This record gives sequence, structure tokens and C-alpha cells, in this order.
Amino acid sequence: MYQVLLLYENQEDIAMVRDYVMLGGFRMEVFGMKDICAWREFIYNTDIVLLYGEKMEESCEVCRQVRFFTPVPIIILSENGEEWNKIRMFRSGADDYLAEPIQQGELLARMKVRIERFRRLTKPLGYLNLDGLTIDALARRVFRDGAELQLRGREMDILLYLAQHPDQVITKQELHEVVWKDNLGDGYYNNVAVQVKRLREKIERDPDNPRFIVTVWGSGYRFELHSSERKETDYEGGDFI
Repeated sequence: MYQVLLLYENQEDIAMVRDYVMLGGFRMEVFGMKDICAWREFIYNTDIVLLYGEKMEESCEVCRQVRFFTPVPIIILSENGEEWNKIRMFRSGADDYLAEPIQQGELLARMKVRIERFRRLTKPLGYLNLDGLTIDALARRVFRDGAELQLRGREMDILLYLAQHPDQVITKQELHEVVWKDNLGDGYYNNVAVQVKRLREKIERDPDNPRFIVTVWGSGYRFELHSSERKETDYEGGDFI
């Protein structure tokens, strides 16, 4: 299920959009566009941003702020359909623009297309944004809720290898061969376990109940794209190579 962040200028304008986006199967967080401290906490868990505003200067500034924090698609919703306003919003970082009257089906279709296109374009670069964890494999950088994590070399290698094989059981022996690149010694089992424990302490909100790197007892580890709190069939996208 996709996560939407809706930012508004006037709360009374958004009721219809909010209702039919949620009826369309999206999860949603709603904030005033000026309340940056509130919506920043959610932007790293968001698949797409809807920005509903009329004052062009303020909307452009908020759009630039959103683009600074996240690369996900931004769709502008507005009563003003003038060409120059659209151009200014695109220059501020918007990906799409819909002027009223906004058709429910068209908005939902554009949202899904933008999200899927973004994921297709970022997939070859090794980019994953999942439940607040962002992995940029090309740059070898990892973020937790927007804050960059300092991973050691082997911690990074383990995370990238597991994320590149999502929902698959990876044995400790395989991890050791890939990351340590040497013959197995008597201590390889503990070496892997120690590094995974340290990695969990950095990337997991609750290391004792991990969301991402799950132990498969007697086998190894699995990087889970699908939270245990939701059905696998409810998850769309999030591939990583």
C-alpha cells in the first residue's frame, strides 16, 4: 500500500481529495504546508507528495523544501491552471500539476504512474526507500528517518547483499564468503552474527524485534520487504537491485 503525504494551504479545500485518495487504497498523512516540523517526520516514509495550495509564492517555497528532503514524486493540486504557474511549480521541483476540477480517477492514475515510474528509474541505481530506511547503494549511504547512519565497511556490505536478495534466506556461510572473501574458519559463524547484531542496532528501530533483517533459525537471515504487520499482497514495489 502506497503512503501519501498531503500538504494543504486551506484545510477546508482538501476533504474531497483526502477521502477519495484514501478510498483509492492509499495510506495518508495530512499536514498544513507551513508546519514543516510536523511533516518532515513523515517525509522519509512517503511514496508521493500532494501539495494543495493557491498562493504561488508559498507553494513554490514549500515545493522546494519538499524536494530538498526527498526525491519522491510531487504532484501539485490547484485552482489555478495558468501556464506560467505550472512552469514555476515545475521549476521548483514538482513532477506533475492538476488544476481544478480534479477528476478522481485521473488523480489516482497519475499518482500510481508517478510512483511506479520513480521506482523503475531508481531501481538500477540501487535505491530503496522502505519504512523510513533509505539505502543508496551507488553512493554507499544509508539513512534512518532522514538521518545518515555511519556503517562500517562490512556492515554496509552485509546490508547491501541482503537488500539485493530481498525475501530470500541467506545463510551465514554465504554471507561470510561474499563479505569476508576468504576461506571459512572456525569462527565464521560468530563473525557474521556479531556484524549483523551491530547492523541491526543501527538500522532497526527495535533491534530485538527487527523489521528488516530477520533471523531464520537454523538457516541464516532474510531481508524483508514486507512488514510482518501487513500481508505480502498489500505491498507494491520497493524492488532493489
